[in-house]
Amino acid sequence: MAAEIWLTFPDGSEHELKDSVSIGRDARNDLVMESAAVSREHAGLTGRKSVPLTAKSLSGADAVLIVTDHDDVDYSMVAKHGRLVLDTRNAMTRAGLAGSHIRKA
Repeated sequence: MAAEIWLTFPDGSEHELKDSVSIGRDARNDLVMESAAVSREHAGLTGRKSVPLTAKSLSGADAVLIVTDHDDVDYSMVAKHGRLVLDTRNAMTRAGLAGSHIRKA
């Protein structure tokens, strides 16, 4: 991958996403999730790439998924250009942004 991509969990732990990442409860996975809701070989991520957060990239996406709340994200731009915004961190509400296309997840 050209750029580093990190996955940040609610507990603050971070994991780098490489070209291919396996996720599951089994210790052989790249990312081990110790939860009964996760199977031994739950999922695999391949071919992911980072794109700049721009009005063009937002309007070209089917949906925007907010999985971590960062101070340097322009949430107004996300609200304006995102067709569907799924917010798992309540970032849009904290930024005072609302709309029928913004959903808490």
